[in-house]
Amino acid sequence: MLERKTGIPLAPQELDKQKITSDIYTVQCGVVRQDAHTEYTSWVITDDGVVIIDPGSYRVCTMLREELDKAGQPVKYLIYTHTHGDHIGGAAAFLDQEPKVIAHENTLERLRRYEVSAGYIRRINSIQFHFNIPAGTPRRRFPPVYPTDTYHQEYRFELGGKTFELFHAKGETDDFTVIWVPQLKAIFLGDLLEASFPNLGNPFKVMRYAREWAIALEKALALKPEFAIGGDCILTDNKEINEVLSVNIELFNYLESSVVRAANDGHNLEQMIEEIQLPPHLADSPYLKQVY
Repeated sequence: MLERKTGIPLAPQELDKQKITSDIYTVQCGVVRQDAHTEYTSWVITDDGVVIIDPGSYRVCTMLREELDKAGQPVKYLIYTHTHGDHIGGAAAFLDQEPKVIAHENTLERLRRYEVSAGYIRRINSIQFHFNIPAGTPRRRFPPVYPTDTYHQEYRFELGGKTFELFHAKGETDDFTVIWVPQLKAIFLGDLLEASFPNLGNPFKVMRYAREWAIALEKALALKPEFAIGGDCILTDNKEINEVLSVNIELFNYLESSVVRAANDGHNLEQMIEEIQLPPHLADSPYLKQVY
């Protein structure tokens, strides 16, 4: 696992990038003063330009843009794994280069809804993260950048000798995109891959997609990646990738089947909370710590 840092500032003074391979780099970005959850902006260098995945922080992306300009590496594509603000907030830093911005088709309606309910979202996020998020924070200084290209199930393009295969998934949202680069054996999973117990929902937000989340991770495992870049952690060993994704798949399937069975048996929410307990090997898993 790539080193996961704590105390990441929201507005860093320098680009603290980390090298995954000679073609893949990433930088860890802070999320509203939360060490329990961060996010990564990653980029793939090709012979014909750069593909950026999850341009999350505007401050980080402006520094990244400067570095890529100095190296003569133009940004050709931006890809959103999903449209949470901490994964798309820096896209405006690259707009004058006119990159293609790729996301799933559900992104369009989700972004419109976010704009209409911005005040409400800011308020419930302040409750969730125990931090007053004022209007006009750096992440939201600019209007969201809408995708130039959307797709329904799959999308594929080539750039500088590398193939980028995108497929739709559901997890924290219904607009997830998973990116597979076969030449690098690298898969980009966004917040489908976290460093703790996955955030399946909370009382203020729409519940997430447990069964579909498991299906997406099963599909990712079948590709046998050697690098898995998530929204909250980065795995660089095939054995560890198998362990982390497998335990998450088991967790999702267990919770889904347990809740559905209890609901069909007429149990109410309070009874489910009392009765449904994780098996010891899941409760004690180092990959499922309940910290976020």
